[in-house]
Amino acid sequence: MALTVEIGAAIIDRGSQFLQTLLDYVVIEQSSPATVAGTIYKAGVYMSSVGNPPSVLRFGTFYKTNGNSFTYRDYSDLVSASVGYNEYDVNLDVQIGDYIGIWLNNNNGLELDTSGGIGYWYVESSVITIVAQACIYTANYIVSIGGEIGVAFIPQVIII
Repeated sequence: MALTVEIGAAIIDRGSQFLQTLLDYVVIEQSSPATVAGTIYKAGVYMSSVGNPPSVLRFGTFYKTNGNSFTYRDYSDLVSASVGYNEYDVNLDVQIGDYIGIWLNNNNGLELDTSGGIGYWYVESSVITIVAQACIYTANYIVSIGGEIGVAFIPQVIII
């Protein structure tokens, strides 16, 4: 049996949209970094009606390398998201302190709130596999990207 832990933010319809036209980009949500190591087995995103649903959607795990710079740890390729709630089975390695993020292609919108969050980072990138990449930080916002972490339960055996 696995223990379920949240990473990222609630995957809900929010009051605003994040949209970067004419760019491919990575968005990393700051809410709820991983508190355990394990595997993200479910990931989700709420796509806004602004922009187009992506033809390729990639989730990833990221860790800070310095300040606002990040390196990817793992990623998963998924095809076709639709406007609204999207949930996927994934298999992403995650370590304590990692963040969940997403790579989107040209003219795709994500649901976000412009207040009430901790913040998020983003960077223009044609790939999710960023390494020591400086990202732009936006405080107080929250983006609808999240996942669940499965942690293997290892029973202790006591021999008497």
